[in-house]
Amino acid sequence: MKKLLFFLLLLAFALGEYSEKDKENHWYILISASKFFFNYRHTSNVLNIYHTLKRHGVRDDRIILFLPDNFACNARNPQPGTMFYERSSKYKNCYTKDIEVDYRDYEVTAANILNLLRGRYDKDLPLSKRLLSDENSKITIFISSHGGDNFIKIQDTDLIQSEDFAHAFNEMHIKKRYKEILFITDTCRAFSLYQEIMAPDIYM
Repeated sequence: MKKLLFFLLLLAFALGEYSEKDKENHWYILISASKFFFNYRHTSNVLNIYHTLKRHGVRDDRIILFLPDNFACNARNPQPGTMFYERSSKYKNCYTKDIEVDYRDYEVTAANILNLLRGRYDKDLPLSKRLLSDENSKITIFISSHGGDNFIKIQDTDLIQSEDFAHAFNEMHIKKRYKEILFITDTCRAFSLYQEIMAPDIYM
């Protein structure tokens, strides 16, 4: 709970710092990258942050949401159709009908995450699945998953390494796809993901 509160405070700081005009060009990429029901907490963390953004007036077309599994409908869920922080109903249900998921199930891959950042898309990819940022955009990235030294797991079978993020952010800088990025990772050994990043104006 304390960890999630820390992330929410970071987001509150980011939201409070910008004017209404700035918020129009502030993008949020929220990624739960762990499948299997025992990783329930990763998706509930992401959904709680999603709802925090919505309460602050952030529109869904400024949020790109990755969910790897439908935990609400999992056979192990004692309260079908719902999700709660820490699987406890004393918290408010965070799996609501108004959630707009952009990447789900098999679409949550290392390639799709990196291509989203770099702006490399198939021509038929819907606009809702694209990061339509520019040189004045402020981007917040939150990823909840498992990890280790210099890597983060994606769906338990795929990896993104620290140098992959470094290359992606360098490419974003060259293409003028951001002004500032707040990069938050909720994973073991998270700090090691930042060691290779040299692109300017990335806050970690």
